[in-house]
Amino acid sequence: MAKVILICGRICCGKSTYAQRLRLGRKGAAVLSIDEIMLAMFGQHVGEKHDYYGERTENYLLKKSLELLESGIDVILDWGFW
Repeated sequence: MAKVILICGRICCGKSTYAQRLRLGRKGAAVLSIDEIMLAMFGQHVGEKHDYYGERTENYLLKKSLELLESGIDVILDWGFW
């Protein structure tokens, strides 16, 4: 059965690095990183729309994580969970 791993922590505490290490230890696991998607899609300077884009990105990643789980793939959610 596929598993979900939630990475929780403060900004710049090493969550993404830890998520990648976990991925290496779990063959075939997928890391879904909100920071990675936000930077790729919207850049560093989103200003006052940060929370809006963040919520939309989380909703998208949640749907993708469910698809991956249903396919038997472990999911590591690198979101911070503040």
